Amino acid sequence: MKQYLFVFFFILIPLTGNLQFDLLKPARFTPYLDCSASYSFAPSGKVVGGFYLSPSVGVRMNVWSDKKLLFALGYGLQDLKRLREYSTSHFVSSYEESLNYHCLSVKLGVVF
Repeated sequence: MKQYLFVFFFILIPLTGNLQFDLLKPARFTPYLDCSASYSFAPSGKVVGGFYLSPSVGVRMNVWSDKKLLFALGYGLQDLKRLREYSTSHFVSSYEESLNYHCLSVKLGVVF
């Protein structure tokens, strides 16, 4: 079986929104739900852009009175469309390719 390695390099400009919801009253350890969604625009003419969604669940820990540490596990989905061209000596073909990236994420953060 042949295996192929594809390397994709795109510059995307995201427009993002984020929601966080505490599951319990704020305390030293507070579990929360988080959801980020965005749409990415591409400055390149060959990439159309696409939708991104990242829900996660995490814990916020009060370290000092005004500083907090965040830890979350989540899932990421990126939908991307790009224009492709294929040509030989006999014909030229162009088409739109739809790519879907799925990933698991670990988020660490500091709130100050």
